[in-house]
Amino acid sequence: MEWNPGRLSASYKGLTITFLPKEYALFSFLYEHAGQSFTREQLLNAVWPMENPVDRTVDDHIYRLRKKAARFAPAVQIETVRSVGYRLVAANGSEEANPLRHSASFSSELQHIADTYLKYGRGDALLMLSQNKDVLGYEAGPASQILYRFMEGDIRFIVDEEPYSFADRAFFLLFLNQLIDPLQNRKFVEAAVTHQLLPGPWQNELSAMSIISFSLDWGDYKQALDKLTALSAEAEEHCWEGLLPYTANLKLEYAMHGSDRAAIEESILHAEKLLERYPYQREEGQYWLLRGIAIYVDDPRQGLSWLNQGLELLRKSQFILNLMRGIAMAKGFSKRHDWDKAYAMLEAEWEKLSKRTGMKSIEERIPQQLQMHLGSL
Repeated sequence: MEWNPGRLSASYKGLTITFLPKEYALFSFLYEHAGQSFTREQLLNAVWPMENPVDRTVDDHIYRLRKKAARFAPAVQIETVRSVGYRLVAANGSEEANPLRHSASFSSELQHIADTYLKYGRGDALLMLSQNKDVLGYEAGPASQILYRFMEGDIRFIVDEEPYSFADRAFFLLFLNQLIDPLQNRKFVEAAVTHQLLPGPWQNELSAMSIISFSLDWGDYKQALDKLTALSAEAEEHCWEGLLPYTANLKLEYAMHGSDRAAIEESILHAEKLLERYPYQREEGQYWLLRGIAIYVDDPRQGLSWLNQGLELLRKSQFILNLMRGIAMAKGFSKRHDWDKAYAMLEAEWEKLSKRTGMKSIEERIPQQLQMHLGSL
């Protein structure tokens, strides 16, 4: 890396990046201490001495540095260190020196481990795998890379045109837009499904799975039931363990849109039984949110307790999208039934999460990008 303090620039293999003053100071500090993790407070003290910025100042500068330094990847990357802060990782030849990176069987085994973590809703373990990818020789595809970055907590990158294509980002944009304006989002979802625009796994996720909860948002209960029936039958036929508690939660959510208490109780027992057998943290969180909503009308205090239990499990899972979806779903039921206390609590949770992840700052750009790419289809 070649540094030019006068021009506030850094060069690597013929590529030059020019920074703003504080960007340059932060990037050079992290590079000088490559591999070392720093808290936001430590970075504030190092780069903003005698000033009074807030923690978000660091997050905003890291966000901009990641965009600019993407041209130097994979030689230089800035990673989020869970429960700590940030660190810069500089390539030192270990990537090429690790022979396991080129072993197909080892890569397959690592992918199996990643898939297992994903199934059990263990986002913390997936982040550990991602953050140590160079040491382990783990290569994740674009879809997994985006998912891991969501788990890190700052989702603003999803509206950037680089380094990921629109097709790679489309599922996430559609999912987020569903939280912003469900009815407006329907035309974009249907265009993506009809024209098969997404990479294989995300196309299936959208057209066979997410479409069920989306249809419930749209009030299209027939489509939701048809899709849910097909997915449940397929999961049971092939004994897809990862989908069994997922579909059980969807059946419970579907039942709660009706007024048949017996159907709701039956769905609760079914989901509870499956979660005892398949204790997936992400699905457990969703289940307790649904239980809280189901009991709220009879016991608001217990309902709030279970809602908070569900939110805490989803936070621990590190799956930001599921946490966002869970809050939005619970808010919808609370608003529909005029549960003011529950709605106020959930709205406060949404505001905190929206600010922490950067969702609030990109809400306008998400539908704009979808309109640009899908609006004319």
